Amino acid sequence: MISQNWATPDWLFDELDKEFNFDLDVAPRNSKIDFLLYPWSESNFCNPPYKTEIKTAFVKKAIQEQKKGNKTVFILPVHTGSRLWHNLIVPYSKDIRFLKGRIKFEQFDHYGDTVKNGACELGAPFNTMIVIF
Repeated sequence: MISQNWATPDWLFDELDKEFNFDLDVAPRNSKIDFLLYPWSESNFCNPPYKTEIKTAFVKKAIQEQKKGNKTVFILPVHTGSRLWHNLIVPYSKDIRFLKGRIKFEQFDHYGDTVKNGACELGAPFNTMIVIF
């Protein structure tokens, strides 16, 4: 089973935060809060677990929040043949940015601690995109 425990590299979050000035991370690692159940802020960051059902739930919530005037910036794997891509990302996103190369995410355990030597040494096994709703 592929691990869902991967964190956004600081450099990537910082670069996006400079542009979007995030108020809320709606999928923080090891959170006990289910942000899908609560209203989001004006400017949100989201690197959700990449399991299809969870990822789709976060995108659907971002679309609901977009209708309220809120912005959500996602880090997502590139899967342009998926239903998520065709049914939700393409029709509802405001911008899609494909990142060059493979991102080296940090791995963490179920306590939220970074795993020593846990970074993807060769980068993620997929290309990555920034999707803005």
